[in-house]
Amino acid sequence: MVIIYVEGDGDKSFFSYFLKHHLPINKEKNYKIETLSGKGKIKKNIKDKSNEFKKQKQKGNDVYILLDSDNAKEKNNYQRDLENLKNENFIDDYFLIEPQLEMFLLNSLSTSAGDDDNNNFLACIAEYERCIQKAIPQNNFKLPPKSKFYAYVEANISQKEIVKKQQKKDFEKKLKWEYFNYNKQYFNELKNFLSKAFSSSDVL
Repeated sequence: MVIIYVEGDGDKSFFSYFLKHHLPINKEKNYKIETLSGKGKIKKNIKDKSNEFKKQKQKGNDVYILLDSDNAKEKNNYQRDLENLKNENFIDDYFLIEPQLEMFLLNSLSTSAGDDDNNNFLACIAEYERCIQKAIPQNNFKLPPKSKFYAYVEANISQKEIVKKQQKKDFEKKLKWEYFNYNKQYFNELKNFLSKAFSSSDVL
């Protein structure tokens, strides 16, 4: 079995969707996604769970960690700790996303020519930020990544979908991840990592 550890419930929701819809994994029972906890505790929890990782390896399971990072400094800190775990054979490998997951997805909107609508969305967000800065002098206003992410998702959801999928559970599990083009080369590094992670097991 492949055991994938991610930061929290939002990351678990995304990777569950991504694995199910964008990688050829057809035996869901042969992989499991676990959470490490939320921001602020993640570095400590990686250390605290090292024995859990080791036990999973002793059972014959493959162990991977997928994390996002807010900045280069945080990424370097994670990388140092995860590289140690890998060298000590507590985990098989790890993958770090920078910046945080929501911004990582939004950045995919501007990576391909011809995506005028998506590029216009990012331009609208930038113009909104400039407008606020002009309206409130000396305020270097920047919309938080999560707010940008949900603004994009809400802009894409039709009224019919809102009525049909009112349940928050439905939205959190799948709907909010649907409005990105995962066929772009932008996602190839992540796809290649996950494909490699599963290539030694019987889940493909």
